[in-house]
Amino acid sequence: MGVPFDSVESVVRAAARQFFEADDRVTAVGIGAHGRRFGLSVLRMAGGRNALPDRFRAVPVTVTRAPGVPRLQATPPEQLPSNPLHCGLEIQNWDHDLRSGRLHAGLATMGTLGGFVRDADGVVYVLSNNHVLAGENHARPGDAVRQPCAGLPPGTPLPRMRLARWVPLHFSAVGARHPAAWNEVDAAIARVGDGVAWQAGFLPVRRRAPPAGVARATLRDAVFKIGRTTGETTGVVEALTDRVYMEHENGVAWFRGLLRIRADSDRFSDDGDSGALVLRADGVAVGLLVGGDADVSWATPIDTVLDALGVELCAVP
Repeated sequence: MGVPFDSVESVVRAAARQFFEADDRVTAVGIGAHGRRFGLSVLRMAGGRNALPDRFRAVPVTVTRAPGVPRLQATPPEQLPSNPLHCGLEIQNWDHDLRSGRLHAGLATMGTLGGFVRDADGVVYVLSNNHVLAGENHARPGDAVRQPCAGLPPGTPLPRMRLARWVPLHFSAVGARHPAAWNEVDAAIARVGDGVAWQAGFLPVRRRAPPAGVARATLRDAVFKIGRTTGETTGVVEALTDRVYMEHENGVAWFRGLLRIRADSDRFSDDGDSGALVLRADGVAVGLLVGGDADVSWATPIDTVLDALGVELCAVP
């Protein structure tokens, strides 16, 4: 039998610490549904013999096996050139990839244009992740952000943006079972260039409601996202206030307060989908995708993201 939400919220921090210490296969600990009430929801990789308790301080514990390997699919249209800009398109910090030598090595850091936001002065920006736009804190303000558009002839005009600001990421040592510092947001914005056309909706082929406002997610919310790698996918909010770690080039970033999303099919996201908006079917945004592993993904609550950056979402009435 489940318990009230507040009862789970009061123990989730201690439970996460104990479970991460007890079993190195645990990848996430958060608040999930338990019957008509709530309990602790734990993701754990297969293998090993360590058993987690059925209850933690009278709060029920549900353990779910962490996901396996995703299946490949056709290339989404979000990877193709688009003018005007739309939500869900592939974007890249071109200057940072060039400066770091990634382009000369045949590499690139690509992610997803989640949506459009506006500051108090009315300036419009694109919204994505720090690790997409800001090179995990190593990019520079003013860096050119663009659609990669591989294979286009030299000199082809492309919609351009300029990196404006980001929320710094804090990293911990690889293998550490406790964070050196917690993260709550992985987010950055780039200013849309003067004269660059944009529309605060998705590509017409998607036939999905455009962003129409923001709200707090609740358990069992049906959601969708549109990203540059897996295109359009759907899922369900499985847990709230999740604590989870994610591996990046600069180390391990530990997050708290995330939404955990379970895919309706084989996966909700993959590499390159980072930065996509997570929305309900009516177009109300509830999160910003920060990472995932096959059929389980994580997003920061959208109001936390917007507050951290001092912007508001450009919504379509």
